[in-house]
Amino acid sequence: MKTEKSSITCPCHELAGEYDVVVIGGGTAGAFAAIAAADSGKKALILERSYSLGGSATLAQVTPLMSNHLPKFTENSYLTLRLTERMMAVGAEDRPSWSRGGGRFSPVRLTYELERMAKDSGVKILYGADFVTVNREGERIESVCINTINGLQLVRGKTFVDATGDALVAWRAGCPCLTGDEETGNNQPASLRFSVSNVDMEAFRTYLNSIGFPVAEGDEYFELGCIWSNEGDPITELLHRGVADGELERREVEYFQCFCSPCMGGLIYFNCPEAPHLLNTTDASSVTEIVLFCREAAVRLHTFFKKHVGGFENSAIAAFAEIPGIREGRRIEGEYVLTAEDYCQRLKVEDAVTQTAYPIDVHGNIEGNYGMQPGEYMEIPYRSLIPKGVDNLLVAGRSVSSTFIAQSAVRIQLVCRSLGEAAGIACAMACDQGAKLSDISGEKVREKMIARGAVFLNR
Repeated sequence: MKTEKSSITCPCHELAGEYDVVVIGGGTAGAFAAIAAADSGKKALILERSYSLGGSATLAQVTPLMSNHLPKFTENSYLTLRLTERMMAVGAEDRPSWSRGGGRFSPVRLTYELERMAKDSGVKILYGADFVTVNREGERIESVCINTINGLQLVRGKTFVDATGDALVAWRAGCPCLTGDEETGNNQPASLRFSVSNVDMEAFRTYLNSIGFPVAEGDEYFELGCIWSNEGDPITELLHRGVADGELERREVEYFQCFCSPCMGGLIYFNCPEAPHLLNTTDASSVTEIVLFCREAAVRLHTFFKKHVGGFENSAIAAFAEIPGIREGRRIEGEYVLTAEDYCQRLKVEDAVTQTAYPIDVHGNIEGNYGMQPGEYMEIPYRSLIPKGVDNLLVAGRSVSSTFIAQSAVRIQLVCRSLGEAAGIACAMACDQGAKLSDISGEKVREKMIARGAVFLNR
């Protein structure tokens, strides 16, 4: 594990606006944070460096929506319930997120629905806004510096939400941050998803049955997955032969997974390849290497499928993900640090703002994976969103305060959505009360989430 600290002040003085709540990053957590703040009557802004909301779900093609393994109808985010209803109404999500395995969805439609929800709530969106640094006065962030087509500009805020995925705002503000495994310093393997079009689904189904992978007639929900050590698995054996014949490299297919559903527009989404040998996701050169390696590996894998897998003969790669799938990078060392022991003891806290029963999921460390029994769950405290040293900043998403192992159980989209929603509501409360974010009651934040429709177990 590496400890990181950084603090830079931007000399720019051109003001681009003033807001109650400024959310940096419009991804899984950020979009929800801004909408929740605006639903609270606050002037909210999303600063997003790309040109889409949704982050991993849209730009990284992370579909399906993995279940948090809580009982049916338990959803800790009223905005997830709202979004699911909208997506299912237009056939862009095949089942509610709480279903077994989660809900498959169309990343393209999700982008549109998130933008509509933001507009309906009165959120201001600024695309092409690349975060540079912060301007601090004492224990408060007064403004953030962004780089846009207009050049360097400042955005002032009463409160801020760091939803960058890598705690960039907290890090630039000088808050203590961590990254990587505590023993090795390595991050989790990253991946680059890709989608494939024009697959003959009936021929694909017939092929899978022929190699001993049973798929029921009429089943439109293909899901294939394996790891290199899955002895006897027909998909693993297929990939082993590809490596033995020199058509694939082992590191390209040590982890393999793909999904499809009619709601995905006839595309098959591949949750691979990974880069198991490149384990630094907080270095620009390393992340560039990951993307280059994965894109080349994706082409080789698709070429192999076209040659050997029935139904893929006339297929084509429709799109590479616009951003890599970073599972773990920089995270804060906040007021409360979630640990593996918390997971094992099924942590329950008064300031809980989300719950999850998702298993420990460290890619490349299968022996360390373990989950919960039905009915068990853990809670994430509001304190894990509070970085040290800044009074008006919260961190939401996969970079909340946690150890390496614990982070792997709380990084999924449903949890990140709830964390973003809680952050937006907390910022609105701080504006109303003129209070530090650390003085806001996590219990009161949860009560507001529930009042708006979120469902918590035993609360």
